[in-house]
Amino acid sequence: MGDISKWDPINWDDFFVPVRNYYTINGKHYSLPFNSSTPLLYYNKTFFKQAGLDTNKPPATFQSVIDVSQKLKASSLKLKAPITWNLHSWYFEQFHCVMNAPFVNEDNGRGTKLPTKVLFNGEAGQKILSWWSGMEKDGLFLDVGPGWANHRAAFGSGDVAMVMSSTSDVNQLTGLLDKKGWEMGTGYIPRPEGAKGGVAIGGGSLWITNGQSNEQLLAALKLVKFISSDEPQMRWHKGTGYFPVRKTAMDKLKSEGWFKDNPNFLTAFNQLLDSPSTNNTAGALMGPFPEARTFIQTAIQKTYAGTPVKAALDEAAAKTDKAITEWNSFYK
Repeated sequence: MGDISKWDPINWDDFFVPVRNYYTINGKHYSLPFNSSTPLLYYNKTFFKQAGLDTNKPPATFQSVIDVSQKLKASSLKLKAPITWNLHSWYFEQFHCVMNAPFVNEDNGRGTKLPTKVLFNGEAGQKILSWWSGMEKDGLFLDVGPGWANHRAAFGSGDVAMVMSSTSDVNQLTGLLDKKGWEMGTGYIPRPEGAKGGVAIGGGSLWITNGQSNEQLLAALKLVKFISSDEPQMRWHKGTGYFPVRKTAMDKLKSEGWFKDNPNFLTAFNQLLDSPSTNNTAGALMGPFPEARTFIQTAIQKTYAGTPVKAALDEAAAKTDKAITEWNSFYK
């Protein structure tokens, strides 16, 4: 992106550092950030009150999620389970980030060399999946499978009192609970006690392919700069929950009182700013990431069926390492 921005300069300093860092490798900007998100813990404040829980204190650690879930399960609420989230490797990756644990070698794939080996089957990954599958086994976690609809529906219908999902769901989940007369709260995603990392961004960015005429490249540059400018960013944020990627857009939202009236829209942004900037919290990079996610999701399902956590992760790691070797061979 930096190669063509000389024609119409981009003020990279206006982008929030954690957002900009995700798309920057060895100091080079590869794309223009657009819609950024982090995972959030959403909770039904009305249900928390009925269960005798503090409505302004969502669980912040792995253990407190278990403790709160046990109280919800023992309450008079007719829940299918206290908490859910969809089957997706994204959460497994994010828990590595909050532990500041590398997902792959070679500086989490952000060094000068391509990664050659995954690390997600180590101590951090085992701790994450032991907690995750342990809650499923104890009836505290509702397995809703893959996709981005079932966990939202379970939360909106009252089958669960808590859900983890993208900040892009703030608007939708608020509306679902409003229809039932329930109040929603949001919190940072939980972490093991003492973990000092932070979240990586999700969402998407704007890319321009090469092989076009200079006239087309300049037109494309002007388009993506407009899409990432303040007004489109603010409108997209209010309609979804994706947070603005520019400091100036965020300042305008604050000055107009948007976050005072809509505090749940601010939680994900604060969570990102509270995250330290490291290669691990920036998020892993590797060629066969889609394949890796499939292997990890299969491993998670296997633990539900009784496969030991380490064995399931070791199998996923071996398959991913093979895919990395094959992918890297194209770039030698």
